[in-house]
Amino acid sequence: MTAADHPRSSAAPVWSPDAPARILVVEDDPAARTVLRTLLWREGMEVWEARNGQEGLDVLAHARPALIILDLMMPVMDGQEFLRRL
Repeated sequence: MTAADHPRSSAAPVWSPDAPARILVVEDDPAARTVLRTLLWREGMEVWEARNGQEGLDVLAHARPALIILDLMMPVMDGQEFLRRL
């Protein structure tokens, strides 16, 4: 199976040299999300945020980040369950 055959594939590439890297931060702690968002944004990255694993999966239903930064201990859905459902 190639990447194009994958059910979550989109016509647009995940990353290109002309576009900022897209990073999904899945973290329940607002302060930690703020720090990560600020640091990544300063480096020129586009940052998407989710407060728990379920919100992270909801983001992935519509978008393909180049990288996911994932907290393992969160309410609603923890990081391990998020990974199982990918």
